Amino acid sequence: MASTGSLTPTEVGVSPLSATSATDYVKLAADSDNYEIQSSRLALTKSKRDDIKSFAQQMITDHTGTTKAR
Repeated sequence: MASTGSLTPTEVGVSPLSATSATDYVKLAADSDNYEIQSSRLALTKSKRDDIKSFAQQMITDHTGTTKAR
């Protein structure tokens, strides 16, 4: 394990996306943004906690912004 307290991709059990084309990476990132937006919308409708709703709204704002930036 790394001595700085952070794990390398190998230690976590993942491999870098170095073989992924730019086009495929953008598609993966868009899918990730969509997941975060949709799951956060669900949290907004289902949660009764204000802190959860606040975080969900921030996730929607952030991931909508990164989707538009592409």
